[in-house]
Amino acid sequence: MKNRFSMYLLVALSSLFFTACSTTQITVKNEVKKYTCASVKDVIGTYQCSGTCVITSFGKKEIFQDKNEINVISYFPDSNKTIYKNDITSDGFKETEIGVLTGLEMRAATSEVSDKNYPVLEEYIFKTDEMCKATGFTKVVLNPMPGTFKACNILCEKH
Repeated sequence: MKNRFSMYLLVALSSLFFTACSTTQITVKNEVKKYTCASVKDVIGTYQCSGTCVITSFGKKEIFQDKNEINVISYFPDSNKTIYKNDITSDGFKETEIGVLTGLEMRAATSEVSDKNYPVLEEYIFKTDEMCKATGFTKVVLNPMPGTFKACNILCEKH
């Protein structure tokens, strides 16, 4: 019961802290123009990612650098294009995350992972171009369980 409460508390707090709005600045003929997107378009695609994690390894917290992560976002089958699936690979590691997109953010949970370290929650904060199309995202990864603790900040660019 205590672990479940901790997880709900962590999700609630992350929702408060990771609310985002994408404001981008572009220059056209020496004029600076800003645009703000309320929601992101065209998140489907392949992203090259790298980032840093604090993970539990043999009972000790350690830094882990990931520089070769590939994320492939698609619609989850038969979801009427409302739920997304992200298939992730990195140096022998495989993971599938399933999530829902709202505005500029997608909140997801890991449904399958090769290292079997559950539960894992992810929050994607999308960057956009002037047409509000996804150009990349920052992914925050959280697993609050003591034996499999993980906290990551991963930056991804669309290819």
